[in-house]
Amino acid sequence: MDAGQELERVKRKNQTLSRAIFKLQTRFESLLKLLSVITRLTAIPLQASDLTTAADQVLDVLVQEYHGIDGCSILIYRVETGRLELLTANGSADRVGEPERPHNRNLAFLPGEGVAGRVFADNIPFFWNPDPGLDGFLKKDLELATPESLACLPLSLPEGPIGVLNISFGAPRPFDQPRQRDLTVIGGAAANVIQTFILRAEIEDKNACLLKAHNELEQRVKERTAALAAASEKLKQDIAERIRTEEALLESEQRYRSFVENNPNGIFIYELPSGRIVYLNSAICAMLGMSMEEGLGKTPWDIIHPKDFAMLRQRFNAISRNEPVSNSPPRPYTFVRKDGSSFRGEVTVSLISFQGKKAVQGVLRDVTSQERLEMQLRQAQKLEAVGTLSSGIAHDFNNILQAITGYLQLIKRQGEVKEPIRRYVHEIDRAADRAAELVQGLLTFTHRTPAELKPSALNRIVDSAVRILERTIPKMIEVEARLADDLKPVMADGPQLEQVVINLGSNARDAMPDGGHLLIQTRPFELRDEDGDAYPGLAPGGYAVLSVSDTGQGIDPETQKHIYEPFFTTKEVGQGTGLGLSIIYGIVTAHGGHIACRSEPAEGTTFEIFFPVLVPAATPDITPPQPAAQDLSGHETILLVDDEVPILEIGQEFLESHGYRILTAENGLEALEVFKARHDEIDLVVLDLGMPKMSGEACLTALLNIDPRARILIASGYLAKGESRPALLAKASDFINKPYRLRDLLQKVRTILET
Repeated sequence: MDAGQELERVKRKNQTLSRAIFKLQTRFESLLKLLSVITRLTAIPLQASDLTTAADQVLDVLVQEYHGIDGCSILIYRVETGRLELLTANGSADRVGEPERPHNRNLAFLPGEGVAGRVFADNIPFFWNPDPGLDGFLKKDLELATPESLACLPLSLPEGPIGVLNISFGAPRPFDQPRQRDLTVIGGAAANVIQTFILRAEIEDKNACLLKAHNELEQRVKERTAALAAASEKLKQDIAERIRTEEALLESEQRYRSFVENNPNGIFIYELPSGRIVYLNSAICAMLGMSMEEGLGKTPWDIIHPKDFAMLRQRFNAISRNEPVSNSPPRPYTFVRKDGSSFRGEVTVSLISFQGKKAVQGVLRDVTSQERLEMQLRQAQKLEAVGTLSSGIAHDFNNILQAITGYLQLIKRQGEVKEPIRRYVHEIDRAADRAAELVQGLLTFTHRTPAELKPSALNRIVDSAVRILERTIPKMIEVEARLADDLKPVMADGPQLEQVVINLGSNARDAMPDGGHLLIQTRPFELRDEDGDAYPGLAPGGYAVLSVSDTGQGIDPETQKHIYEPFFTTKEVGQGTGLGLSIIYGIVTAHGGHIACRSEPAEGTTFEIFFPVLVPAATPDITPPQPAAQDLSGHETILLVDDEVPILEIGQEFLESHGYRILTAENGLEALEVFKARHDEIDLVVLDLGMPKMSGEACLTALLNIDPRARILIASGYLAKGESRPALLAKASDFINKPYRLRDLLQKVRTILET
């Protein structure tokens, strides 16, 4: 082959590579757009005040983010009517109805009726391009114009669909597999937003009913008290009746006193206008950690935290102006105990007369645990949102990374790559590795993939991470490791715990821009039963403690409340994802551990992580010897099955360069056709899971039905955690996670073929 032919071959190869990279770039931009849409949708519950506003904002996000949308609408299933009814719409008059076409606003479908009804009943998305045969099917006799193209998506939740999202486009639009997956993910995110406001409305309705019942009960008590007072006034005319009335009143007073004293809620009375406390029951004394004698004579200003003084002053002034307060809702305050600690409490007040003087009676209910549970619920909702996002894009994102890293590895195999191309290739490779770590971190954080726990020596993991930090942290920061010699083994996923140490060390580096001291320690710890209150969330027993301390800027108490929340960051825009500590929290939780933070502004920060030790102590993991270099080439026939053409091209070129004969299929049905015709000559199938037309799991079962001895290597960007995972892996010969190194694929192939 002369130089001209070689140059032409290289040009064609470069053109092929350029087209593949352009296709990957287009898909990557589409996924970034999807990530932006999902991020904006998950923020709606924090902004909108009601269901209709939230639904309007969902449609606004879609119209703003995606060009070409001509109209969109949301229909919600109403149990009381048994119909899908229009909640809101955004678009032109002939699509969704305007004031001059009000009948469209009453748009409703029975389940199974029309496109929306069928999508709701089947819980399956519907994607449509112009087809005259479906015009009547779409209009439903409501004079609705036929769109150029339409996506009808079920608003689906684990317990079933709650409605339908319609998106119409003014021009024909092909709905390929990635676009369908994107729109389906958007439908799921929109369903979570709508469900949040449906649940919120239900809670508000229940609270309104409870408040109404409370007011009615209070009114009945007032009416009964008034009736008793009138009867007492009448009985005063008769001495005998007066005596009996006084005895009855005395008994009633004793019962009331017993009720007040034994009430689990705190009850206190203070005089007006001085605010001096003249009565406290035993419950409020216990809450405040003081005796009744210590509490008498104090004022509300002495037992409420200064940060709530403004709200307290507003309430106190309203009472002084004789404004009605009896029916006002409870207000939350932070109360300060005698020892300086604090708790949250809700106070309901009413004006009374006490010992002949105007006074205020307050009923205090400790809501510390309730607010903690509400915070945990909000955290769980955020985790679920991130989990939905991460599992939704993990497969596609890892496929993109597989194509990028695969082409890079093929470039490196072409021989010596000159500068600056070599540096560009290296930086792209590093960026792809970081992206893969981020996706894996998200999946770990949301418990979408299980941690691979095994008996491990914590010191060995920490020492490996420290060596990495020493190479990456600036020299002006002193890195010191103090590792205890008497640590018992723990159940751990080594790479994940290494990531925890590196992430904490990186945060410490950012907190010390002018230099400082980073101390990483391990120590044994035994928690006794009597010390449990000092370590909330920890069960008594033995622990291995990992602590990371810095001398940096510190974290204020308010920020500490949010540091583990997804996407929360104090860094400048573009300097942080807000996921570092969230991922750490998820990893620690998956290990059955507990993380705590101690910090003050300008005083540095210490993170302590408690890992349960093994009892009895198990043998720590031992690094297996590195296998000797071996020849991984072969002559067998391999069927590659993947819906991503670049991955097929990369795998085919690489494996053929090692002597293997390669067959390819772009979906499960095509793979079955090839395998049926040639299964006697196929030695191994490399099978993706997420494919159109037939899923990889269904294809795996069908392949084994044809040949139970078939050797199958699963290669997937995301294998969900759940009951089906062990059964699926049991059917296959092995599993390799995308993005993988081509050398690792070759090793897996050779190992399976030689088994």
